[in-house]
Amino acid sequence: MPPLAIVRIEFLIRSLTLTPSKTARRDPGLGRKKETTTSMKTTSLITIALLAGTLGAAANESIYDSKDSSVYSSTCFTSQEIQFDAFGTTTDRGRLGGGVGANYFFDRLFGAGVETRVEDFDWPNQVVGNLIFRYPFEQCRLAPYVFGGGGRQFRDGTQWLADVGIGAEYRLHPAFGLFLDVRETFPEHSADYALWRLGIRFKF
Repeated sequence: MPPLAIVRIEFLIRSLTLTPSKTARRDPGLGRKKETTTSMKTTSLITIALLAGTLGAAANESIYDSKDSSVYSSTCFTSQEIQFDAFGTTTDRGRLGGGVGANYFFDRLFGAGVETRVEDFDWPNQVVGNLIFRYPFEQCRLAPYVFGGGGRQFRDGTQWLADVGIGAEYRLHPAFGLFLDVRETFPEHSADYALWRLGIRFKF
């Protein structure tokens, strides 16, 4: 990991662990609640800023050493990346299904994807498109991501959909890996529901 990122992480940990406890020791009474709240809010803002800087530094560096055979010599997460997904799904209503999808990343951070899934062999149950923003951590081959978009449901009542979600991808190899994500789906007419996906992702 870059030295600057390490310094930021260490300072972040100290901010989280030391600041609240010091405030608690010098503020045992009820008369200083406002001071405690202000201190905690300040600590939270500093923590968010440091975390954003750390993620930015990690996202823009490749740390793999080609001389070390235990790690890969190339980055796992690249720009102009084409991906193919195959996944299983479940909802908070207990409905199981499966699907396929494809994604394209314009650079290492921003991408777009389209997917379709089925339930009870009713293909296509729906087709959804999403914009994706990820944070690659090359050292651990992990990329957390957030996404949001919408699409069309064709079965169980035709209607439009919107969704927003969060997930993570782990690369077993620079060319393929596993991913897990969860989203909240907002149908036009029926009740909202949560959808989980677990699958394998291939990079081309």
